[in-house]
Order: sequence, then C-alpha cells, then structure tokens
Amino acid sequence: MTQSALFDQIVYKLRTKTEVSDVLLCLDEFAKTFFSAKTNEEQQQIFEKLPKEIADVLIAHFATEKITPENQISMTRQVDELAAKLRACQSIQMTIAFQPDDAAIALFSDWIKANIRADLLIDLQFDKSIVGGLLLIADGKYKDYTVRKNLATKFQIQRDDIMGLL
Repeated sequence: MTQSALFDQIVYKLRTKTEVSDVLLCLDEFAKTFFSAKTNEEQQQIFEKLPKEIADVLIAHFATEKITPENQISMTRQVDELAAKLRACQSIQMTIAFQPDDAAIALFSDWIKANIRADLLIDLQFDKSIVGGLLLIADGKYKDYTVRKNLATKFQIQRDDIMGLL
C-alpha cells in the first residue's frame, strides 16, 4: 500500500483532532520499538489503544512483519511521513454547549465529511455558556449560531424599546 493510500484510509476514519493526537502518540511509541527486542504481538498491542478500524489499518501496514535492520530506515521514514501528514490535517473548530457521546461526534463528523470535505477533522470545544447551538471557526472565519447570541440580540431590542418609552 502506498503512503498516500495509507493516509487516505486513516484520515477518512478519523473524526477529531483528539483522535489524531492519539494516533500520533501510538506512531511515536511504535517507532521507539524499532530499537528494542519487541515481538510482533507487542508491537501490535501499541495500536490496540486506538479505535479498531484505525488500529486494523495501522497493524496491517506496519506491524505484521518484524522490524529488521534492513527495513528499519524504510519503516522509520514511512512512520515519519504519515505523522507529518496527520499533523498537517485541517480542522474545523466547533464549540458546543454539551458533552457529546460517540454517536453525536460521528453524526457531526459524517456530515462534515459528506458535505464539506472528506479529510476535514473536528476540533471540539465545550462551553456551557453558549446555552445551545454552536460556534464555528474555519479558515479564519468565525460564525456564531448560538442561543446566547440570539437571546442577547432579543434583549438588546427590548432594552432599546423600553429606553425609548422613558
């Protein structure tokens, strides 16, 4: 499998920047095993901390054969290239008022991948003060679709009406 195909397989399964961080930690830990006497099973266990569909791809590509002095440089280069591509992934920052479960995160991610861009990740933030709705930051653009903003606008209009009566 080419490096590009490996990246595509992984990035389409990733949903959040947090998941990218987890993959990067596992890749770093895996690369450190190149200089130790670990078995294939021990190397594969490193990736089992990740969601199964991502772990399976990484194990199939990196951890099915023993790392030897002959293939060590090539494997190191592949791990480094994949890590660099993952670090460069773009994301859309979403601030929401609740702690989503996996189903909600999957719903957000699936919608973004289907309607915006398949390799775009979510950088989730939580802020109860927005009451509901969401704040979006993407490509330097800020959009406020929160209940807090709508309430503030309504109260300002009513305040102005009351002040006009006085």
